[in-house]
Amino acid sequence: MRDQDILYGHILILQDFTEVLNIFRLIWFTGIQQKSPAITYSLFQNSCPAMPTPPIVYLSRTEKFSACHRLHSSQLSDEENAKLYGKCNNFHGHGHNYTVKVTLRGPVDPATGMVMNIADLKTCMDKAIMQKLDHKNLDLDLDAFKDIPSTTENLACFIWKKLLACLPVPEILYEVQIDETDKNSVIYRGE
Repeated sequence: MRDQDILYGHILILQDFTEVLNIFRLIWFTGIQQKSPAITYSLFQNSCPAMPTPPIVYLSRTEKFSACHRLHSSQLSDEENAKLYGKCNNFHGHGHNYTVKVTLRGPVDPATGMVMNIADLKTCMDKAIMQKLDHKNLDLDLDAFKDIPSTTENLACFIWKKLLACLPVPEILYEVQIDETDKNSVIYRGE
């Protein structure tokens, strides 16, 4: 019987996948699956194929930019900053060639075959990252780092916020990864 399942002698007509999940939860949390695992399997197996869902895909794009900064916290003394940040607290600052990888997570649109048009992601990354950060002094050129240290962790949060503001569907932003050096990287997922 297609789209129908027998559970304890009752015929259930399942309208959509959400209904299937609700019934599956009911069976699982009430312990019916322990008494009759065949019913649970039959319910899940026979109902799911009728409700196709688009696959969830991760789409990533990478950009590189150069910027300088000085690791220094206004909440610490000069001695504490020097001890904590070491050579990265140099008064004149230092530079990095950053690599930023932005990952989106979302369903593949059946009409376009894409999570998002990669050209649109490129435009958004140019606006949120390249125009704001490339060849800049993070501490002097950006208000965001006037009162907080320009660590890679804070930079990842800054980029996340800027991407959210320009993505047409901000909910699909999954991850921002910044490689500060070949050995040091930060990943931020909006948490």
